[in-house]
Amino acid sequence: MKVVCDTSSIIKLRKGGVIDCLGQLFEVVLIPQAVKEECTRPETKAVLKKPFFQVHTVSRTLPLSGIHIGEQEAISLAVEQNLPVILLDDEKAIKRALEQKLLPIRSLRILLYAKQQGLIPSVKPALDAMISQGEGIQEDVYDKVLKSAGEYPVA
Repeated sequence: MKVVCDTSSIIKLRKGGVIDCLGQLFEVVLIPQAVKEECTRPETKAVLKKPFFQVHTVSRTLPLSGIHIGEQEAISLAVEQNLPVILLDDEKAIKRALEQKLLPIRSLRILLYAKQQGLIPSVKPALDAMISQGEGIQEDVYDKVLKSAGEYPVA
């Protein structure tokens, strides 16, 4: 299955140390040129060299208000390629994706899928790594993800 991915998902999953799970869950992860350009840190640029990432140029960017260009191009690419699933984390971008009849999946949901598929033994280390590297994950969301993974309460 192919999927389109936005910058925020790449960054969060890299910080969580689980970026390779994308390549195991999806045969191809498409990113638009704008997302590649938004990945400016060396450690994020290096991740994009993984074989499951493919950069595509969008033929026509949809006029989607209130979101960044990377999100606009990611949604446009998903529509253009007729791919129903898109990896997004931003609330406004998720709303715009839903308006285009796409199925947005958040980065933290990818952690749950990875655990369900036996790719990672636990979601907690990835969540903790994301938080330690500056990703703002609210306590209630953290607890909800752990509960969904069967890892709550924490001893």
